[in-house]
Amino acid sequence: MRKTAVALSLLALAGFAGCGDDDEDTTSNAPAETTTSQTGAAPAPEAAPGEVIMKGIRFQPAEITVKVGDTVTWKNEDPVDHNAVDEDGGQFKSELFGEGKTYEFKTTKAGVINYVCTVHPGMTGKITVTE
Repeated sequence: MRKTAVALSLLALAGFAGCGDDDEDTTSNAPAETTTSQTGAAPAPEAAPGEVIMKGIRFQPAEITVKVGDTVTWKNEDPVDHNAVDEDGGQFKSELFGEGKTYEFKTTKAGVINYVCTVHPGMTGKITVTE
């Protein structure tokens, strides 16, 4: 009788091991998916039209479009000095300015202006000026 009870117990355990479904386990400890950036970079600050924020050693946004006669304003939100210099050298060249300071340039003609911060290689931007 004892052998029968052990055999039945083993059969029952084997039956339970095969039970279940193929659906995913909803009690997983895996992290939930998110739609946020996983790069660790700080979110880009909000810039007003014609405004470029200098933060994270970047111009944000890197490209803007304005009209002839509009003013472009660069605002430094980094703890280091920056400048904004027209790569062609013809339209604007700011001095270095620190955190909380701004520089303005009023556009006078249509075209594309590529600019840089001469202190930080790779810190580049572009202004498209339309009629």
